[in-house]
Amino acid sequence: MSFIIAERLIPIIMTFTGKNCIVEIGSGGTSTPLLAKIGQQMGVKFYSCDIRREVKPLYNLHFPVIMSSFDFIKTFDDTPSIVFIDGNHDHEITMVEMEFFLKKMVTGGVIFMHDTYPPTEKHLNHGACSDSYKTRLHYEKRRDIVDTFTWPYTAGDCGLTMYLKKAEGRPFYRE
Repeated sequence: MSFIIAERLIPIIMTFTGKNCIVEIGSGGTSTPLLAKIGQQMGVKFYSCDIRREVKPLYNLHFPVIMSSFDFIKTFDDTPSIVFIDGNHDHEITMVEMEFFLKKMVTGGVIFMHDTYPPTEKHLNHGACSDSYKTRLHYEKRRDIVDTFTWPYTAGDCGLTMYLKKAEGRPFYRE
């Protein structure tokens, strides 16, 4: 279900944000071919980063890298319209990724984060959602910079959260 949501929304978002790049943290799953397909259709660069999975380039503007997200963000110098975070699900790591990409992202761009709404305590282990839900809770309170929406019944019932970067100075965007 989360990939149906992404497949429908990403082209719309990219049309209104200037067709900047797509970034994926945690690649090699079903999201990688979907994001590559959209990137190819939109004619934009697609960066996919994972610490353990080697991914072959899926089209001429797909740039897969094998490294940690921390190492990747040290060298990343582009402007994303879309970021898909589904790597390490620890709150401390997802907070660093969110802070970095929100600063780099175009206004109106969207960060999708997987596994942000664990249905039970057993999902709080590192092999499932871990504590990335804390990142969602943090940004739900940051209405000054993002709008958030969570689909709780996606990603194996562990949730998919969408963070829309707000425009600064838009008079009716703030509380």
